Amino acid sequence: MSNTTFSGPIRVSPNGRYFVDANAEPFFWLGDTAWPLFTQYAVEEAEAYIANRAGHGFTVIQGVLAWGGGSGFEEALPGPNPYGERPWRDGPHQPNDAFFEHVDHLVDVAARHGIVLAMLPTWGYYVNDTAVLNPENARIYGRWLGARYRDATNIIWVNGGDLIPTGSEDTWRALALGLREGDAGTHLITYHPCGWRHSSQFFHDDDWLDFNMIETWTEWAKVYPAVLSDTFLTPIKPVVLGEGAYENGPEYPLGPITPLIVRRQMWWAFMAGGYMTYGQDRMWRMGPGWTETFDTPGAVHMGIFRRIVTSGQAKPGSRP
Repeated sequence: MSNTTFSGPIRVSPNGRYFVDANAEPFFWLGDTAWPLFTQYAVEEAEAYIANRAGHGFTVIQGVLAWGGGSGFEEALPGPNPYGERPWRDGPHQPNDAFFEHVDHLVDVAARHGIVLAMLPTWGYYVNDTAVLNPENARIYGRWLGARYRDATNIIWVNGGDLIPTGSEDTWRALALGLREGDAGTHLITYHPCGWRHSSQFFHDDDWLDFNMIETWTEWAKVYPAVLSDTFLTPIKPVVLGEGAYENGPEYPLGPITPLIVRRQMWWAFMAGGYMTYGQDRMWRMGPGWTETFDTPGAVHMGIFRRIVTSGQAKPGSRP
């Protein structure tokens, strides 16, 4: 399935329920998870991965710019990419051009394949745990990012990074404000919370939050009510299940996540009025043989799902 007809940047539909492209045509968010895309993938690996995801029909990839591994025991500063470049020099107020030249290339590659990059400026660890980011330097960093990618048509900004923002709300708001100042509102912004949380719990009424994101993690059987609850909020905003249970993930109380469970999450999210981001456990962790997971049943089934629901121009929020 080709995405080459994509036209960005992505917007919110007039009724607030779903996404549209630059031609006001419905844009179907079918996401995949590659948290280390910008920091751990070599150029050749990233190019092959992006091409594969476009081939399967994915339209969005979620990745993190300042990433330390996602273990909760990261280094004090984000790790380097395969070429030894870190995203910041002496802190978030001093972005490293050499690192972002690599990001620039991946943004261009994704655009050629019709893929939108849902980019997290930082993982939450660098706000809540180490306090490397604060309201002052977060705004500077956000403004710099927004300006650098103002003209990119295939970017969505994702604030947060797997955490509860209690106590750090000012930093996240400053980062969002900086992004808005830098790109003049060109790109949508959301917030990625941690397990069994909703962005709406913390920022729903903030003007910068263009759509809501949910993480259900181990609570995959509760996807439908979780998404449904956000679709009934006012003001109306699109809803994305940004992180559910990963295919083949072994850490879940009810056992490994099968392709059937992956499909159920997708259907539940869609029927509740939202979208979903898929993920494969070994792939996002870059475990042994991770490139062999590009064509797992769950990934293939996501593309089939997209073909089914878009063939009739169905879209989230289209129910009465």
